[in-house]
Amino acid sequence: MEDDQTVSGLVQLARKPLPERQALLTSALSLPTLDPLAAVSTLRREHPDLDPSLCSALVTQQQLLLAGADKGLIDANGLWMTTPVGLQQASRPQVALRRASMLAVAGVRSVVDATAGIGVDSHAFAHRGMHVVAVEKDPVTSEVCAANLTATLSEIDAPANVINADATEPDLLASLAQHLPAPVAVFVDPSRRGSTRPVDGSRARPERDPERWSPPWSFVDSLRSHFDFIAAKAPGSFVPSAAWACEWLGVRDHIVECSVYSTAPPTFVATHQATLLSSTLDSEITYAADGPPAPSHLSSVPPSTGPLEDYLGEPHPVFRHSLAALCGTTAHVVHPDSHWITSAQPTIEGVRWYRLLQAVPVKQIASAAHAHGIDAVAIKCRESRRSISDLREGIGLPDGNRYAVVVAAGLDDALLVERVQ
Repeated sequence: MEDDQTVSGLVQLARKPLPERQALLTSALSLPTLDPLAAVSTLRREHPDLDPSLCSALVTQQQLLLAGADKGLIDANGLWMTTPVGLQQASRPQVALRRASMLAVAGVRSVVDATAGIGVDSHAFAHRGMHVVAVEKDPVTSEVCAANLTATLSEIDAPANVINADATEPDLLASLAQHLPAPVAVFVDPSRRGSTRPVDGSRARPERDPERWSPPWSFVDSLRSHFDFIAAKAPGSFVPSAAWACEWLGVRDHIVECSVYSTAPPTFVATHQATLLSSTLDSEITYAADGPPAPSHLSSVPPSTGPLEDYLGEPHPVFRHSLAALCGTTAHVVHPDSHWITSAQPTIEGVRWYRLLQAVPVKQIASAAHAHGIDAVAIKCRESRRSISDLREGIGLPDGNRYAVVVAAGLDDALLVERVQ
């Protein structure tokens, strides 16, 4: 985590009365953003009685809150306190509320959040009316979690307790659950990053092996036989075994997570599904996950293939396991190894659509573009072994937004297209 002075200041801040803590965080957000020393000087001038360690912690909070603005940690419920690792690991509040809603409609009355972090998911569970026990093994992060839940739940009657403990301790979760109203769910969000940053100061790389997560996936798996309901959060690249239900979630252009459940919630359209949420989360598009390149236990109906039609579609990445359901009877993939789809009309939701102008060998793209009056193109070649820079050099046209060159798997020609939506 941060240096000792900042950690000391963070604990001080977490223990401040709620009105004072929120006022200090609000003040910190107005500090100069490019010069930490200037920010500290401004704080000391405006608040001469503040401890130096508290000033350091507030400047760190400012930097973290601004860095995590896209996660929604500055919202109507107040300002969330966080840590560098907590920010990386935290769920988006809106996504956490969606997960909490899934548990609520499944009849869950209480949740033991086994890996509470800064408390975003615990807040969501409590906000949906469930009793919550938040377990966090890091003592400083547990202080932050308690402060956040006090702040964000201050306006509602939502019971939430924070415990500084290791959820993998034998019988701990069971002992906590037995004092809660049933049915009880356990939620686990394993840490997928190291506790220390690389020596160059960059973000710790995500750990791809589920057995090297903390706690490991085998621990999550072992909970199934002991509790009414299990929910877990995993990276968007994760594919659980057939015993689990899951939902891949997309926001904007990204797959933000794979939400995993011991039993499919009643609102699921299929045991495995993918959902694209709007940036404000007021609308969603969901398809069953039923086709390649999903593993065999998710694959029931492969997407159909066929010739190129008038429009070329690029499905959102979250639908990579849902091509058959997405295509339905009005579209098909351009090749069995490709995620690009084609249709006579650009009507399927969750897809970025292009009008097909011409299929042409890559070496002839520049002349074809000139013939269409095009002087700039985007290059889309994720399915090609050739890099964007190599293709850009060969095509000789600058980057653009309206037109694109698509190099799709299995097709001999490149596709010159015009974006329609």
